[in-house]
Amino acid sequence: MHRVIGIGAALSALLIAGCSSDRTIQPAEPSLAAGSSTPSVTEGPVATTSPTVVPSGPEQPGQAVDPATRDQITSLTIRAIEDYNDGNLADLLAISCGQLLSELERTNMETFAAESRSAIETRGRGAVTKVTDITVLRSFASAGVIVRYERSVQGLDPANEALFSGVYQRSGETWQICGLS
Repeated sequence: MHRVIGIGAALSALLIAGCSSDRTIQPAEPSLAAGSSTPSVTEGPVATTSPTVVPSGPEQPGQAVDPATRDQITSLTIRAIEDYNDGNLADLLAISCGQLLSELERTNMETFAAESRSAIETRGRGAVTKVTDITVLRSFASAGVIVRYERSVQGLDPANEALFSGVYQRSGETWQICGLS
């Protein structure tokens, strides 16, 4: 039960204290672990007071994120929040990666749906209102995500919104969501 609650808190961005602030959330850059040839992302976002420009893929530094990537990450984020609202674990599994996928794979579908219904009873459905500050580095991406809820609860701003940091990974030509915190 604790694992499902943790997933719900991370994915639906329930009530993380301090998330609705004016700070830009910038996740750590992927790095190679000693003796490893595969990148890993350091856990936990790093809050900064000014945005950091990260190159879009392996191209020239400072390039803007291409519109197709921006659209895919935005659509993916909306889909993940809608899947959580609907208690649709099967679809969420299909679009997830990394630690989020590992957690979801150990989750019971009925428990996940019940936890989703409970969260909706408390604060209403969440809706993504903005995906911003998308940065891409090779096959990894991050974005600021603003989610608005139907009812006010502790941890939301006066507009019933919260700011979260999304982490994504590209597999082939498709982006997947690895976390939202």
